[in-house]
Amino acid sequence: MNNKGFTFIEVLISLSILIVIVSTTLPLFSQINKIALKSKSQYKLGKLAESYMEEIKASGNILIDNYKYSLEDIIEKETDILSNYYEIKIVINKTNSQSIKQINFHIKDNQTKESYELSSYIYLTPYKSDYEVVLKE
Repeated sequence: MNNKGFTFIEVLISLSILIVIVSTTLPLFSQINKIALKSKSQYKLGKLAESYMEEIKASGNILIDNYKYSLEDIIEKETDILSNYYEIKIVINKTNSQSIKQINFHIKDNQTKESYELSSYIYLTPYKSDYEVVLKE
């Protein structure tokens, strides 16, 4: 009897074990990929919402697709902005304080259909124009 190699039965058993292992883990990789794509989309939408929020806090305006919206344009009404890639809904509500407003962003990605919501409060101060310079002497 020759003991130098594997028998046909041993090869079949090892292949069947390998097929069972691969067939159970393959759907797992597909699910991991879906979760990674969703996470990436949520991160991108979150960064976009945060940048718009910071832009409003810093200047009192928001620039979307080369159109400038001021707080006065969108205060106390729901504003829907359709961008090439996103649907943006901005709602600015009054609070008990005259100078504090609540801003709600809802951004939806048109490609992935993912959405992100961000809410914050801002203290309204008189904003200076982009070209006004205050010189202290």
